[in-house]
Amino acid sequence: MYEALARNDWYYTARKWEFREALGFLAENRPKRLLEVGCGTGEFLKQARRFCGSVHGIEFNAEAAALCRQDGLDVRELKLTDMEESFDVIAAFQVLEHVPDPGRVIEFWAAHLVPGGFLVVAVPNQDGVLGSLQDDFLNLPPHHATLWGEMSLEYVAKRFELDLIRYSREPLNVELYVTYTQSLLKRIPTRAGIVGKIIAKVGSVVHRGLIPYFFETATDRLTGHSHMAVYQKAG
Repeated sequence: MYEALARNDWYYTARKWEFREALGFLAENRPKRLLEVGCGTGEFLKQARRFCGSVHGIEFNAEAAALCRQDGLDVRELKLTDMEESFDVIAAFQVLEHVPDPGRVIEFWAAHLVPGGFLVVAVPNQDGVLGSLQDDFLNLPPHHATLWGEMSLEYVAKRFELDLIRYSREPLNVELYVTYTQSLLKRIPTRAGIVGKIIAKVGSVVHRGLIPYFFETATDRLTGHSHMAVYQKAG
């Protein structure tokens, strides 16, 4: 399944919102050793090398891992809980939502952070527009095993005795907004006559879509695809 998704240009891309956020954090902290879990074709690792002493990766997709090694990256085909070393930063972008037992995985990652180390996690934002879309098969099992809102990320800090030091939400982009408005149109009840249908559709989009978007009356709901949390382990 992931090999098939990887053939889409948008799946493994260097221009991800969470990459920019995490790179800014790395630039501020300059960690010695970073591990990215689920590193894909290594787009983030290639950029992170500027700010870290060394970068390492784990990738389930053998084809993607091989491409990483061709680019000189230290990427191994291991399970999420197979590594033995400890790291200053462990990053996982769009990984936890695919895991049936995320608690066990997070506990393992936290155990493999050095004292004072950081866990950087980005997942789809179920509180935002994504959670309002109907029939979005990529946000359903088997692709997404769990759904993550802001409270879920806050609970991670309490459950695993980590400090949540940074939380951010991706702004809504044009592509996702178009998908959102199309989803709204599908929910419009049928009215008699072509004029009634047009009025109903336009009214719904303006009231539930355009007004909140342009006048910021529902900024919590109309956010982009992902949100990111940075946790710190006690020193």
